[in-house]
Amino acid sequence: MCLCLLQRKGLSMSQPLRIESLHVKRLFGLYDHSLKLTDKRMTVIHGTNGVGKTVFLKLTHAFLRARFWEVFNTPFDSFEIYYSNQSAFKISSILSDDKRVIQLSYTENGEMWSHPKTVLSIEQFNKLVRESTPYLAQIESNLWEDQRNGDILSSEEVFMKTDLFNYRVAERVERENKEAFDFCRRINVHYIEAQRLFCFSKSTRRRGITRSPYVDESFRPTSSTVLEYSDELKSGLESALASFGRRSQELDQSFPSRLLQEEDNTLSVDKLKCELDEIEKERDRLKTLGILDDSESTQRVIPSEVVPQKLDSLREKHGLFMIVYVKDTKEKLAVLREFSDKIDILLSILNRKFSRKKVSISRQNGLVVRDENNRIIPITALSSGEQHEIVLLYDLLFKAKPNSLVLIDEPELSLHLEWQKSFMDDMLRIIELSKLDILMATHSPYIVGDHTETLVEFSAMA
Repeated sequence: MCLCLLQRKGLSMSQPLRIESLHVKRLFGLYDHSLKLTDKRMTVIHGTNGVGKTVFLKLTHAFLRARFWEVFNTPFDSFEIYYSNQSAFKISSILSDDKRVIQLSYTENGEMWSHPKTVLSIEQFNKLVRESTPYLAQIESNLWEDQRNGDILSSEEVFMKTDLFNYRVAERVERENKEAFDFCRRINVHYIEAQRLFCFSKSTRRRGITRSPYVDESFRPTSSTVLEYSDELKSGLESALASFGRRSQELDQSFPSRLLQEEDNTLSVDKLKCELDEIEKERDRLKTLGILDDSESTQRVIPSEVVPQKLDSLREKHGLFMIVYVKDTKEKLAVLREFSDKIDILLSILNRKFSRKKVSISRQNGLVVRDENNRIIPITALSSGEQHEIVLLYDLLFKAKPNSLVLIDEPELSLHLEWQKSFMDDMLRIIELSKLDILMATHSPYIVGDHTETLVEFSAMA
């Protein structure tokens, strides 16, 4: 994005756009809720059952993805989102003549769009369903019958069971509302739902996407999320090592020419020793994490027992060689840094919490868990709390993009009290690495721990 466009949008090249506050009015016709995201980039919603904590997350997720039809039948008057660059947008849910219409108005650079955009009404949605899925018969304003099997579905269920709905319809709606949709989607949002131990299997080819938008999820088997994530971890490791190999090959091939062009001979012997020591520490770290093995490409070029005397007697030409070698090796290992930092956090948290078990990664199996006798434990045999911990940490570290708003529903599920008490410190560590904003809804007061400044109460009072 060019600098002028960044300035026009009120953004700084060093300050990513973030959400500052969220507000809903008349949720369920009862509640007004407001929250300001905390400076720690972690905000926790707490409140009694029924005040709309989960629904608040779902509204936030739907609006930041411009998927307004996901919340057609959620009663609310307005939902407002304010950003760090002083821009804002407001979604109004208007009921007129038994027709509910979603309207969007937004403010930027001090100017407000004077004609709020009508995004989509439930009636327009129903019309699109009738046009694209003739086997669905509308029996009431918000009910449909699938004439193939007799199932009765609400409009929201029709949407959710059409596998992101008819992509032609989605394209059409977005094309007609491009400016509004672009405004909503300026920030990445990632939603981690309460039901997170099972997911749709990625190994199952989705049926009917090109012929028909309707995909019955009963034909798509679910899979254990920890298995899916273990496979993803294996693929991620393969990809990181492939990038490492490509960069290593590029540097090795150009080494002679760069050696001849190297003019920097200012690296002292003591500094060179420190650099080599740091390189070996990083190699050892990568080996411990299971990312690098003991192959020839990762072994010391200069045996440790001869490093001191060899470096003390370096000639100038050898010094140039070592300078280029150090630069190249650091650049090669830097390719693995982002992936390895995430693996480091994942394994350190899991191994601190898992009792009498050791978690590691391997190129063959992805995530591996062993008992104290070094026997492999199938990850699907882990307790629900252990699986929840793996899934949640992996989601945050590997699925959420940097500078995203991450929404987490009921992070305390299946977690022991001691795990809940350490949860916030684990999250803050991840936030520091991945630069995320986290908004979560919980029933557990123990999740907050000592970080009470992150807590926002959703009151049951009207």
